[in-house]
Amino acid sequence: MSRSRTLFVLLSLVFPGLAVATGLDTAMKKVMKEGHVPGLTFAVTENGKIIKTGHYGVASLELRAPCSDATRFEIASMSKMFAGAAALILIDEGLLSLDDPVSKFFTGLPATWDGMTVRNLLGMSTGLPEDWNVIPWADVLTNYDENSMMEEFKSLKMLSGVGEEFHYSSPGYAMIGMIVEKISKQPLKVFVRDHIFRPAGMTESSYVDPVAVVPGRADGYQLQNDGVHVKRGYYVTPYMHARADAGILSTARDFARWVVALRAGRIVKNPDRIFEPFRSRSGVPLDYGYGWFISPYRGLRAFQHTGGYRTGFSSDVVYFPASDVSVTVLTNLSGAPLDDLVDVLAQMYVPGFHAPKPDVDKDKAETGKLIAALKSLAKERRYPDLIQDHSMSVEVAAARLGAVKEYRFAGRYDLSGRGATALGVPLTSAIALELDFGKSSHELLFYFDKQGHVVHIGD
Repeated sequence: MSRSRTLFVLLSLVFPGLAVATGLDTAMKKVMKEGHVPGLTFAVTENGKIIKTGHYGVASLELRAPCSDATRFEIASMSKMFAGAAALILIDEGLLSLDDPVSKFFTGLPATWDGMTVRNLLGMSTGLPEDWNVIPWADVLTNYDENSMMEEFKSLKMLSGVGEEFHYSSPGYAMIGMIVEKISKQPLKVFVRDHIFRPAGMTESSYVDPVAVVPGRADGYQLQNDGVHVKRGYYVTPYMHARADAGILSTARDFARWVVALRAGRIVKNPDRIFEPFRSRSGVPLDYGYGWFISPYRGLRAFQHTGGYRTGFSSDVVYFPASDVSVTVLTNLSGAPLDDLVDVLAQMYVPGFHAPKPDVDKDKAETGKLIAALKSLAKERRYPDLIQDHSMSVEVAAARLGAVKEYRFAGRYDLSGRGATALGVPLTSAIALELDFGKSSHELLFYFDKQGHVVHIGD
């Protein structure tokens, strides 16, 4: 039992009311109410075992069907780690190589794709943008298949040269799914079922089939323009719904089984390879590999990924290697306050964890310099020297920051001795800012190196 949980149990025995006032249920329900989250499930693992699962709210607002540990949610981009593991299984079997050119599997590729390899797909260094940002943020009615999808990918404007930079980009993982099918000569859903789900004991997971009758499947929702009331999530066609980068339906406890099996070496050989970041052509760590971000969470070394889908779901998994603890949260609201939900669980189960708290700003000049740089990025549409994290395209970053109404100081971290790195550089401090968009707000952490540059932006 971790020290944080031991303390909580002891205090609860001495002061029974404390468990009610500060307990998990109270805290989770408070975040859900403030974020208008219909329902969620969660799971926590520690030292290779599932130690806690839970559920709150409803899986269907129309039917008032309550959530349970068996409620299945779309995990969206967290699906990428299953495509990444599938590729690594084929690599271990000698059927695929990181250095295989993409042109080995697809024809008619643009000249700008010359030199693109499987390594670039898995490390998100293709130079391609996130195609879900290009496809309008609404219903997807085009009945794509793999051939028409590839034609869309070929038409995307490159953000950088192949292998030069990290850009979050789903097309690479969609193509990984296609490559797995070409090599294995079977549908991705069958390969993943046989090589990942079954060995991990994941009996409640599958790729999305919109017309199938699936026990316990949750309905998805999104907030209306008033930021308070909800409506149903957008519709996407069957192919888009089940694409390799976003198409898995699962439960939190099944996802916990995946984390346990992966760390135990039951899925791939030498699983630590999954958490080694790919590198750019110049050797810079890209802090991403096989469907996982290798980046700090609240100042602690962590491996993580979120998922958010226009169909009305958002999810998060964070694995803390120092304590061998993972936290998974699945919700049926697009844009749910995932950080706050993860924080509630991490503060109880992860030794040394603390979320940013509003405090007196002891270096207003440094905070002001950061806010000025963010405003400059939004206005000038170029990254200022202060910000070295260019993982998001400048166009998308400028558009999002341009919608910010106000920046508010939310806390400061001293990261000395915590072992957190980004881009291979030790992190020394972080500033938490709350970005107020008017009808909603979002908290981000800006991580600094010893030279005073922002080298990572995240949780």
